[in-house]
Amino acid sequence: YSLFQRNLQCQTCSGMMCNDSEVESCPGSEPVCRFALSMNGVKLKTEKSCSTYSKCVEAMRNNALTCNKWTKSRFCVGCCVGHLCNKNDFIGKC
Repeated sequence: YSLFQRNLQCQTCSGMMCNDSEVESCPGSEPVCRFALSMNGVKLKTEKSCSTYSKCVEAMRNNALTCNKWTKSRFCVGCCVGHLCNKNDFIGKC
């Protein structure tokens, strides 16, 4: 039994809006879907992609430093496991 799904598919995009057709099959033995939110002043950008579990854990550890609501610029990362789990809005998760 594995926590990681074989042939996991994640939404992939960068920018303000994501198109439902942008889907990638994730390679590797520990695939996860990644989502990131960056805000610089009033400019908001989202990124969605495949990643690995270890890279995601490392990025999420940095949230304490980079995902601070009291700064003008912030960068928040989250990960999930499941078919297209990063497809929906994730602003509340950061």
